[in-house]
Amino acid sequence: MQPDDLFQRFVEQAPVAIALFDQDLHYRGVSQRWVDEFGLGSIPEIMGQYCYDVLPDISTRWREVHQHSLAGAITKSEIEELHFPNDEIKWMQWEVKPYRDKTGNIAGIIMYTEVISQYTRFDEAANSSPMEWKTLEENLENRQQRSVIAQLEHEVAERKRTEGELHALFAAMTDVIFVLDAQGRYLKIAPTNPALLYQPSDRVIGKTMHEILPLEAATRSVNCIQQALNTQQAVSLEYSLSINGQLLWFDATVSPMPDNTVIWVAHDITDRKQADKALQLMQFSIDCAADPIFWIKSDAQFFYANQAACRVLGYSLSDFLSMSVLDIDVDFPPEYWNTHWQNLKQRGGLVAESRTRTKTGAILPIEFSINYLEFEGEEYSFVYVRDISDRKQAEAELREFADRQSLLNRIANQIRYSLELDVVLDTAIQAIHELLEVDYCFFAWHDLNDGSPVWEVIREAKGADLPSVLGRYPTSLVGLSAKQLLDQEILQTDNVADLEESVHRNYLQTIGSKSSIVLTVETSLDRMGLIVCDHRQQVHPWTTSEVELLRAVTAQVAIAIDQAELYKQSLAAAQTAQDQAQRLEETLQSLQKAQIHLVQSEKMSSLGQMVAGIAHEINNPVSFIYGNVIHIRQYAKDLLDLLALYQTQYPQINSDIQAKIEDMDFDFLRQDLPKLLNSMQVGTDRIRDIVRSLRIFSRLDEADCKVVDIHEGIDSTLMILQNRLRPASDRPSIEIVKAYGQLPPVQCYAGQLNQVFMNILTNAIDALEEARLVKPHTPNLKAMTIRIQTEQVGDRVKICIHNTGSSIPKEIQQRLFDAFFTTKPIGQGTGLGLSISYQIVAEKHKGCLKCRSSPEFGTEFTIEIPIAQELA
Repeated sequence: MQPDDLFQRFVEQAPVAIALFDQDLHYRGVSQRWVDEFGLGSIPEIMGQYCYDVLPDISTRWREVHQHSLAGAITKSEIEELHFPNDEIKWMQWEVKPYRDKTGNIAGIIMYTEVISQYTRFDEAANSSPMEWKTLEENLENRQQRSVIAQLEHEVAERKRTEGELHALFAAMTDVIFVLDAQGRYLKIAPTNPALLYQPSDRVIGKTMHEILPLEAATRSVNCIQQALNTQQAVSLEYSLSINGQLLWFDATVSPMPDNTVIWVAHDITDRKQADKALQLMQFSIDCAADPIFWIKSDAQFFYANQAACRVLGYSLSDFLSMSVLDIDVDFPPEYWNTHWQNLKQRGGLVAESRTRTKTGAILPIEFSINYLEFEGEEYSFVYVRDISDRKQAEAELREFADRQSLLNRIANQIRYSLELDVVLDTAIQAIHELLEVDYCFFAWHDLNDGSPVWEVIREAKGADLPSVLGRYPTSLVGLSAKQLLDQEILQTDNVADLEESVHRNYLQTIGSKSSIVLTVETSLDRMGLIVCDHRQQVHPWTTSEVELLRAVTAQVAIAIDQAELYKQSLAAAQTAQDQAQRLEETLQSLQKAQIHLVQSEKMSSLGQMVAGIAHEINNPVSFIYGNVIHIRQYAKDLLDLLALYQTQYPQINSDIQAKIEDMDFDFLRQDLPKLLNSMQVGTDRIRDIVRSLRIFSRLDEADCKVVDIHEGIDSTLMILQNRLRPASDRPSIEIVKAYGQLPPVQCYAGQLNQVFMNILTNAIDALEEARLVKPHTPNLKAMTIRIQTEQVGDRVKICIHNTGSSIPKEIQQRLFDAFFTTKPIGQGTGLGLSISYQIVAEKHKGCLKCRSSPEFGTEFTIEIPIAQELA
């Protein structure tokens, strides 16, 4: 049954006429008895109508009673005579009292009326003694009077039943109701809600408030009673009492009575108070939040700004309230505001970035989260703003670092794949000049065996309007700084004016240098290289990243110089004899192939312990050879000297020895043998350098189990593979889709895990390229995609690497992780990549490595490892 139906049934069953009005005195509910007694037609006709429109002749006294009840007073009447518009007179008893909503506020009034009789004297007789009643009955002269007595008896019984129902109705109320005298003495207590009494009723009746309540509460309460009695007006107050260990709040109305007493009606508003407190706490939290928070109206005007907004942007609250978003948002077009608001209203919330102008004029990058809200018919947006200046600066630095690393890799590739020294130097010098935006960058040689201390500038990159610096310069121009360069030190001068070495400072000031840096290039030759960068327009302090970049380029140039020199020596030896040249050429080609293989291995950055082991095994025999080359050279020299001595002492030799000498071309052998030994020395030096690089690159310094960022390892692997992911003339680019989840730091063997990523990603690229070659014109193969997805699954992390290339047949999937098993042509695969990857994941990390592949799905490798390793 609906609440409205229940209310209507209640009022229809009540023995009195009932009407319910809202605060504006419009009908909200009415009983049929009310309509009949006042002659108002039907219930639907008066519902929602104004009380005084329905009964326009109602007296001023009743209007005052209504207003007192709306203020909280309860008014009752004794039996009184009422005149109706049709000249009918009725004797009625009535009561008007307020009713409250769920929050405890007065929502309107309820009125009860009861028609007693036209013969009120019979009511008085009903309360007399039985003898008086019998006498009255005997004095009735006619039958009509007896009928009236019967009607009166019925009305008396009906009134008593009505009074009982009204008492029951009041007993169902949850408010606390007292009757007190002028001194605050408790005379009556309605048994409405005993749980809200400060003390039980039997302990309170007959005592004053000062005897029951705390002093402050009692004094305030008695003052309200006195005020109500003195003014004959209802008085409202709020107060709190600790009842049963809980602090309860009440909203009370004190209404004066004619007999110098008051009725105290107290409503429990504890829930409302707690809600108010929670609202105040929320407002305090917003005001004191560390980040700016705004309320914005639908016309873009600021409605509220917290303290952080004023602090961060520099405006006062009054400034904000007189401004709009469009006054401070430098990126938002004003004409787009209405479209933006409708979009926000439809979506409910947005997160975006923008830039805002502070009061000082500074531009501040921000990230804001905005939510659409409606309140009391008005539209607002709640905006949470975060200053992202630090993040933007970090992103810019990261982009700058990535750009420099990309350029460094490009320079390294160009240098390493070129054996022409001039090309190497031109490439390096020009790239540094463009990247660091210096006025000058040049390369110079210094011959360590030359008696004249001179620097010779042989390559330069400069601004178009600057003079050339090619030529020879005495080392005395830099004074004592020359010794620092001979000791392989970096000469970094952020501001020439602050340089302590006077000779060097005077020279730099003479040529107009403001900031300078000089790095040495160490080679295996008898000369030293220098790379010099110079700013001549303004002072430029050299940053750490710039110095590190120059160090890296210098190291690459040193390798290239040694390469070029080795190549030059090989060509010279090849020209000496045709048959030796053929073998030297084959050796050179082998060295080039080995070099390319080593460079590729260096890029892969994930061979881990296997590469370290191979490097170690290579290092042992190379060290043996390297250590004995010096002795072989000395032994060969001694033997050649001994043979020369024999020729001197015994110039006449027999014909057999002479024939042997001519057959073996002894003069050529004597000249070529030292050169061959020198080439072996250079070759072993180069191999030793490569082995050292391999061992460093194999991340032996990270061999221990450490806590790392998995995403960082994946991204570094992808960075190494960029060359294979970019588009080429015969294929489109390979798209990398990253679906990274929120992963905690993972305890693992970082170098070995990176090796697993490298192996799987390399195989994925191979599969995509193979699919392109097999069916180059198939439309659905245009989307060459590798998807990498990460997520946390319980106490483990899961990495899925999926590619859309050729699938793997089921019979091959069973042998994927077998050692030396490969489906690639000879020379393109060893069959160790996935085998090693499986050992690293399953044995080293106690995880699992799985493969799922089908023609429709593609191929996906799934890696699962624990977040924390159980170390022995």
